[in-house]
Amino acid sequence: MEIRYFCGTDVSKNSFSVAVKNGQFLIKNKSFSMDKEGFREFEELILSYKNSLITGMEATGIYHQNLFNFLKKRRYNSCV
Repeated sequence: MEIRYFCGTDVSKNSFSVAVKNGQFLIKNKSFSMDKEGFREFEELILSYKNSLITGMEATGIYHQNLFNFLKKRRYNSCV
């Protein structure tokens, strides 16, 4: 897989914000709720990039774990 896109994720207790870049911002400061509905909305946004995307997020105690597990179960290239 050739990585052409990076999705940076800022995680907090009740929400997360993302930006997607490939040298320039394609998506910037898009926020989602930290629940299944927010995860699904996020996936709709990044699905077209899936095969050439890596997602990265900070380790924020326990707050990042549900999102990270959601992405891993759907086979997104994700790292903490």
